[in-house]
Amino acid sequence: MLLPLTFDKVLAGAAPVLFCLFDDLRMMDLRDVVGSFLATAVSDANLLTSAENLVVGVSGGADSLALLHVLTQLVQPSRLVVAHLNHQYRETAVAEMAFVSQVAGDWGCQFAAKTVDVAAAAAQHGTSVEEAGRTARYDFFGAVAQQYRTTYIFVGHHADDQAETVLMNLLRGTGLPGLRGMLPVTALTQGDAVQVLRPFLTINRRDIDWYCSANRLTPVYDETNVDPSFFRNRIRQELLPLLESYNSGIQRHLRQLAEMVRADVAVLDQLVADTWMEMVQEVDASEIVIDRAAWMSLPVGLKRRVLRRAVFAKRPFLQDVSFQVIEQARLLAEKNQTGQKVDLPAGLWLVIHYERIIIAETPELRLEDWPQLSQDSPLPLPIPGKVKLEAGWWLETSLVEEADLKALKNQATAWQVFVAYPPGQDWVVRPRRAGERFQPLGMNGRSAKVKEVMINRKLGAAWRKDWPIVANQTHLVWLVGHMIDERIKINIGKNEQIIQLRCFKG
Repeated sequence: MLLPLTFDKVLAGAAPVLFCLFDDLRMMDLRDVVGSFLATAVSDANLLTSAENLVVGVSGGADSLALLHVLTQLVQPSRLVVAHLNHQYRETAVAEMAFVSQVAGDWGCQFAAKTVDVAAAAAQHGTSVEEAGRTARYDFFGAVAQQYRTTYIFVGHHADDQAETVLMNLLRGTGLPGLRGMLPVTALTQGDAVQVLRPFLTINRRDIDWYCSANRLTPVYDETNVDPSFFRNRIRQELLPLLESYNSGIQRHLRQLAEMVRADVAVLDQLVADTWMEMVQEVDASEIVIDRAAWMSLPVGLKRRVLRRAVFAKRPFLQDVSFQVIEQARLLAEKNQTGQKVDLPAGLWLVIHYERIIIAETPELRLEDWPQLSQDSPLPLPIPGKVKLEAGWWLETSLVEEADLKALKNQATAWQVFVAYPPGQDWVVRPRRAGERFQPLGMNGRSAKVKEVMINRKLGAAWRKDWPIVANQTHLVWLVGHMIDERIKINIGKNEQIIQLRCFKG
């Protein structure tokens, strides 16, 4: 039998605390909820019967103390590793750690503790004390899980916390992931095998307090829970009571919103997963390459989610990526201006490259990422037909028998163009010549140096020398991937042979 232990006894000399006992049904309901959670939320793990250690984050407050107490009745207490982080917030922090340590020992659990100056960490990293504390706790829990060879961490977040979290996220600015609130089961970090379990998310604070009283548990009183300098406390003490004056069921509605959004997000995640393998062309240690044409076929919402997934695939430790960052990346990718790039969080870049979207560690592309022609002598270009360039790139020509005027006008991609083909001309593919000039389309016959156009189009110096050019006997036809010459533009209404030029990697 578990004997009651109070924090008062640890502090020594405090008067005994009187408790009100409640009916066994309420206590049994709490155990049933957690037991059902263990049997269903992680059913494949058989947590109720396995021998695996389980980490339980315990501050000494009512939520975590009640959770530990319930778990000791459902699994062997010796499997439980009580993890306590001393944040050095309060003068009583050392006594609180001693209290949790004694609870763990008296209840037959293992114990692990660490002390972190959270205020100093917040100042060092430029974050709030709340965020620094959260980061320190989960870093510590993860280290304990690794030490005790487990993939499960239990924390005591409850239904009231969930309502507060949804409202906090809404005020800070969030998308659907934030409106989900906290998940019952989630990875410690993106892609991590270690899971954080929250079996109390459907239980409100009042029931937890009743449980503590009925079982003669006296949790630690944390005065920081009423400190108005903390954002969550202001939500709890000021905003939620105000909202309840408009709708007494506001907390229930916020929790229901989280549940509905969680289900909807699961559907969207599955849609992304279903297309991910078809859309992603390359994944390696340095970059993820997405087929832009496939990405462009998606609705806007899924475009954003694919980009977000790519970022998390490269940086699984990120908590979130802001809407502004993802939206800037989406708009850039839709424009399809090769060489354009945008800075992403945690040292990542999004780079537009031909018909590819690259999420990479560096904004600099590799030499093989661009079409190149290393030979100096012209390479005959068959019409129709194709020629092979360097690193798997091809240049292809085809005759257009029936012109699609809409397609001809739009010229939707820089890597596919339609031009007029005077009969009898021989076309070649070659690198640029020193001082070469041409008449870029749209400049009313004025000429420009090919090198200057390359520079203006942000084409790096390393690629300019061997960049492929399509030309006839007298002038440049197409600066591949960039501009065509005014003299071979299509004149609508004239009886001209039209050809399609396309450069691609494959």
